[in-house]
Formats: sequence, structure tokens, C-alpha cells
Amino acid sequence: MSFKSALKIIREKSINDSELGSAFERLCKVFFENDATQSQQYSEVWHYKDWAKGEFGYSETDIGIDLVAKLRGEEGYCAIQCKCYQSDHSI
Repeated sequence: MSFKSALKIIREKSINDSELGSAFERLCKVFFENDATQSQQYSEVWHYKDWAKGEFGYSETDIGIDLVAKLRGEEGYCAIQCKCYQSDHSI
């Protein structure tokens, strides 16, 4: 299934913006883990709260970061914010 097809389904099935946002974050995580280009950049991807549980000094409360990705072959991480805009909006 393509990203666009999956996004169409979660738009149709979500009952509110909160549910849509959570489903979109899960879709983005799967995308970053499996897309041929993105998986070359990142070795692992977590939801922020899951990542923060294992890291000393980081709050587990929402600080605006949705996903954290481990940079492949490097020591660092990438903070990712997921935004699901209206279907007629593009960036």
C-alpha cells in the first residue's frame, strides 16, 4: 500500500483531529522505518515518549517532538514533528 493510500484511509476512519494526528504519527514512523531513502538515513525510529523513557534527563511529556530517529552510522538523533494538514493543503 502506498503512503497516499494509507493516508486516505486514516483520514476516512479518524473520528476527530486527535485520532487523525495519532494515526498519522504511526504512519510516519512506519514510513521512516521502511522507505528506501529514509531507512538509509535512520537506523531506528521511536515515538518520542518511548524514546524518552530510556534517556536520562528527557521529559516524557509532550514537548512538540513526535518521533525520534537514530542517525545511521552516527552518534546523533533527529527530532521529527509530524503534521497532518488538510488534504487540499500542500507544503
